[in-house]
Amino acid sequence: MIKYQPHSISVGLWLLFVTAGCEEGHNLASRCLEEHSDVVTALSLHPTEGTLVSSSWDGKVCLWNLRNSALRVALKGHKAETYINCAKFGVTGSLFATGGDDGNVLLWSSMDAKQVATLDAGIPWAVSCLAMHEGSGLLLAGYANGTVVIWNIETLAEQARVSFHSDDVTAITFSSDGTSGISGGDDGCLVCWNLRSRDIIARTELAGPITDIVLIPDVTTCLVTAYAGNVYILDPSSTDGSPPLAKLDATSVHCDVAKGGSMALLGLNQSGLIHTKGTVLLFDLRNRSILRTLGTVPGGVRDVAISADASLAFAAGGDFVAGDYRVREWVLKNHE
Repeated sequence: MIKYQPHSISVGLWLLFVTAGCEEGHNLASRCLEEHSDVVTALSLHPTEGTLVSSSWDGKVCLWNLRNSALRVALKGHKAETYINCAKFGVTGSLFATGGDDGNVLLWSSMDAKQVATLDAGIPWAVSCLAMHEGSGLLLAGYANGTVVIWNIETLAEQARVSFHSDDVTAITFSSDGTSGISGGDDGCLVCWNLRSRDIIARTELAGPITDIVLIPDVTTCLVTAYAGNVYILDPSSTDGSPPLAKLDATSVHCDVAKGGSMALLGLNQSGLIHTKGTVLLFDLRNRSILRTLGTVPGGVRDVAISADASLAFAAGGDFVAGDYRVREWVLKNHE
């Protein structure tokens, strides 16, 4: 096991915090998607079509048409008063999945937004993260008790379950070839494991809880973010890793990567005594530098998403005090 220390590389930055809103000319979101009435917990973009899915503690799952930033449909399928913690499109986009505090994973058809199945593992803990790979026919669900359940999405049967983490599984994804699972947790461990044998390939201990794992397109490395502002690029199948790519002035960081792997969207949170400040910025992974600060998310960032062509960026969160639960959208370049 290799241990990383967070002070290896430091990137200093100024972050401009401004009043929350979607007005033009205020370094804020150019548009806002308004439907949710509680904290928005997750965002996922369809891999080829202009559709965004969002999930919220209000129990709603929303599909958005990005051609006009309009709500396509608001869905409810989880048990009443369930906080929905995660939503994820599969790699082909034919299906998307949602998971909540009811312990269930719901499968939905992307074409008609109809519920396909309810996957109940009988675990009395919240589903905290999801990943789906239609090519391998599998879905991975991470739970708050450290368990990962492997579902066969063709037979809708549980294939196996593993417990590699001692705390909440906070992030999960597939390797680029779909043969391995990669999970991270509040225990600070990044684990790569074989989906067939369930044997651990590599286990890496980072300096703090992991918030996100995103596979960098067309390569075998992942962008991994953790608490204390640490950002890593790691090969999860190897323990011969690198120190943090950057250490940002933040208590936690969420991330997504555009196609090509050179640009990342980062959501930084700075926790104060009373209020959490969330800031969204574009980060150049090759030059290890901040390209642009896009704006703020009142109450803190829960998730971010960037389109494959880097034309659109989104951030989600919520502010209990102001009652602001809008999804922020930034147009980065011409988007037809």
